[in-house]
Amino acid sequence: MGVSELANKLVSAAIQGPRIFGIASIFLRQGYKGNSIADDLQNFDIKGALIDAREIVGGIDDDGNFQPEWLKTTWKPVIVGDLATRGLQLIRRVIREVV
Repeated sequence: MGVSELANKLVSAAIQGPRIFGIASIFLRQGYKGNSIADDLQNFDIKGALIDAREIVGGIDDDGNFQPEWLKTTWKPVIVGDLATRGLQLIRRVIREVV
């Protein structure tokens, strides 16, 4: 593997970083009961993980009411990370065409 191939792979990994951190934020974000989905899975609390996933991912509280502000705080990092990744991919493609 040459230096240019290695650099290309490193740039590709760096470009995917915002998308990966956006998705990871869902699992690492604390639920409204105090645990994150990752904490529940680490403690083998499957029921707690499903409840936290319902709250964090779906925005539905214990009473079954929809909480749109919960969705905003959950999905904003995912959407921003995806848009940043797409922007970086576009910039990389433009630079590759110019050079």
